[in-house]
Amino acid sequence: MIQYFDTYFLDASKALEEAKKCNKIIGQNPRITFDQICYYNAEKELKNAPSNCIFVPFENVYNYFVTTKNRRPTKLNYDNIEISQEERKEFTKAFIDILEQVEKEREALAEIYKKQIQNFKPNFQDKKLRVLIPSNKETTVMKHISKNIANAFEQTGKYEVCHLIQENDMQDMDYLIYYHKVDEFKPHITFNINHMNNEFLNEYVYNFIWFQDAMEIVTNNEPLNQRKRDHILCLLPGIKNVLENKGAKNTQLQDFCIDTSIYKKRPEIKKEKKVVFIGGSYKNNTMPYENALKLNNIEETISEETKEDIIQELLDIYKTQGTFYLEQIKFLARKFKCSIQYFNSYAIPLVIRDYTLLELVKNNIDYELEIYGWGWEEYEELKPYYKGVLNYGEDISKVYNSATYAIVTHPSYTIQQRTLESLASNCTALVYDCTKNYLLEGESYKDEFLLFKNLEELFKILKEEPKVKISKKLIEEFSYANLVNKVEKTILEDTNSEK
Repeated sequence: MIQYFDTYFLDASKALEEAKKCNKIIGQNPRITFDQICYYNAEKELKNAPSNCIFVPFENVYNYFVTTKNRRPTKLNYDNIEISQEERKEFTKAFIDILEQVEKEREALAEIYKKQIQNFKPNFQDKKLRVLIPSNKETTVMKHISKNIANAFEQTGKYEVCHLIQENDMQDMDYLIYYHKVDEFKPHITFNINHMNNEFLNEYVYNFIWFQDAMEIVTNNEPLNQRKRDHILCLLPGIKNVLENKGAKNTQLQDFCIDTSIYKKRPEIKKEKKVVFIGGSYKNNTMPYENALKLNNIEETISEETKEDIIQELLDIYKTQGTFYLEQIKFLARKFKCSIQYFNSYAIPLVIRDYTLLELVKNNIDYELEIYGWGWEEYEELKPYYKGVLNYGEDISKVYNSATYAIVTHPSYTIQQRTLESLASNCTALVYDCTKNYLLEGESYKDEFLLFKNLEELFKILKEEPKVKISKKLIEEFSYANLVNKVEKTILEDTNSEK
């Protein structure tokens, strides 16, 4: 696979040629791609060039990149240019030197914005409070959650809301863009996911941080830099416990939420005898395992043969027993001479998610099966059922509305985004019962949906008459409107306690 980079071309015609190919560059998340930017040097700007073909003559490089929101080039292209190796070397050095000066100037501008932000005291008597919610297109889930939170604040009619995200596939989301927007918007409240973003805020600004993953700031041994008006929400009790052990104050649990204006019953869609699964494969999702090794200072290499044996042992448990007990997994870790982190962070999630579908297609069930999400095309046996990747929101709701059941699997919790999305979209959720698992985190709400403890139970349900179980309680309780209510209640209590 060819890897592309944002590039500065010395020849305009070559830049235009490449820009028209609509090449994609890979972001930090390999599943997320962006338009390649083709900058070019020329005396005159090309006419009718595509938006990703950008005229930046060499003499304007510094001024352009100091202020632009676009990503900066990481590669130079000398095609069609008659230039000696020595001249090329000199030009490359000069270009790099300019970009280094650009970075220094951007850092200086950022410091100016930070001081201005820190010195601005918001007036909470303003008619509408301003809420700023940053996010990043390089995330797969968080950008949608941030947008949903922004919508929930807007729908109250009481707030002026800024959802800060890249406007197109060429823009960056770096520190200068962020500081500039905070300085310009002057929020009373900021709401962040997985990041504190607090060191530059005025002491009177309320900052809500929703930790949904065990980020480095959560797991490292460094003390938490927390302001008095920083309030921390945690998706999982484990995250909350770790933060509190580091001295975190003002912490509370916050489950996933659902946007009921998007995920809803759609009477115009006919219900089919169909089972759907929406979500990515865990086959190549090794990052949680790698992070766990790093956190625990473990180095290990597991042979492919051993990995296969481990999967088979776990699959045997999953088929009939279903529940994974800690002593049992410790025994397997000793047996296969590998860390328990391999089981916790990779092997068990893989079996519960991927092998549910791999085993399901071997059984003769009287339902159509549709699978959506990243990575499933790598399984030959699942290709007949794989339907691609859905756009977030309405498309997912429509698929759920058309199905009898949605399969939802996770070793640690039953309340997931997909659980709530399916129920709100009038689809009964078949949820893996992890309530006895040693990996369980959070409340199970096991009475609110249809559970299966193991593969035998799942296949049994799918061979019986279809059941309908739609929990209105969960749909109402886990709304984004309730999250906004929690923020408002927290601020009110905080304000009253300070009087």
